[in-house]
Amino acid sequence: MVTSGKPSISVATTTARCLPTACQENYDGRLLLRARAGDETAFSQLVERHSPWLFRRIVHLLRDEYLAHDAMQQVWLRCYLSLDEIRLVSALPAWLARVAHNQCVSDLRRLSSHQFSATSLLGSL
Repeated sequence: MVTSGKPSISVATTTARCLPTACQENYDGRLLLRARAGDETAFSQLVERHSPWLFRRIVHLLRDEYLAHDAMQQVWLRCYLSLDEIRLVSALPAWLARVAHNQCVSDLRRLSSHQFSATSLLGSL
């Protein structure tokens, strides 16, 4: 709808867009507090909000989508078990990224040691 030459912006249109960082942190903060209190829906919403970018990062590190799904499960499990450790809401994405990075490094080390032991077994036959 156009009024006096200027387009009007509906509330539905603006809320569908990405929220400013301060609003995101505030929303994540409320979800984090509710999740700490045992609200499973709040934790599910945190997972939904952060999974897309986190999954892309894990796939980039592991270069394998199947392994990335397993790593995501481990990251979210660690997050759930460590909800009280996350002090600053603004640090949640950085904390998730660090946990994901550590999980990927651990998975890659485990995979390389398995490949090495399989190769040495085949070589001894």
